Order: sequence, then structure tokens, then C-alpha cells
Amino acid sequence: MEKGVLTKAVEKLLQGFADDAIDAKGFVEMFDGPAIGAGLSVLDNNFAEKYVKEPLKTEIRDMVDKLVIEKDAIVAAQMATEIQQKYLNIPGFDDDVEKKIVNGMLDIAFGFILKAIG
Repeated sequence: MEKGVLTKAVEKLLQGFADDAIDAKGFVEMFDGPAIGAGLSVLDNNFAEKYVKEPLKTEIRDMVDKLVIEKDAIVAAQMATEIQQKYLNIPGFDDDVEKKIVNGMLDIAFGFILKAIG
């Protein structure tokens, strides 16, 4: 089982997006992509591994793969909604309001991600 919530394929893809987004020149360009990849991997493999426990970790990993690798935003959004319903409770909001808040944030986030990965 991989550490963290991101698979190696997702980490590599995100590293490429970030590398393309950073307009480094010359000598710095050779190292910005690997540095981003290493930082992402360290964060995921340490922070996420420590604080995100099973089965939530696997559910997030599957949802991210569905969105980033398979580019299936509809199924990924359904998976995210299921995750939200199981694990998230926002104090002061009933379930319907929570769902609307999370779905709105997911629509924005997934839109940005899908635009970035084309």
C-alpha cells in the first residue's frame, strides 16, 4: 500500500502541472520540477500518512485518482459527497446545508483541477 493519499501517478502528474505553471528560466528550470515533486511527496507521505487514517485515506486516494487520472469529475464528485457524508460534520449546519457547502467547494476545486489537466 502506498503512503499518503496520493498515488505515485497522481504525484507525478501534479508535479508536471506545477512545473509547467512555474516560468523558471535557465539553471532554475532544471530543478523546479523535481523540487516540487519532492516537496509534494514529503507532504503527502508524512502529513497525510500521519493524520489521514484508513478507510478515509483509501477513499480519498480513489476519489483523487478518479478525478486526476481518469478525468471523471461526475463520479469523483459523487465519491467526494459520500466521503463528506461519512466523515464531515460542520457544527451549526444540518446535513442538507453541509452538502450544499461541500458540493459548492468541490465544484470550484474540480473545475480548476480539470482545467489544469485539460
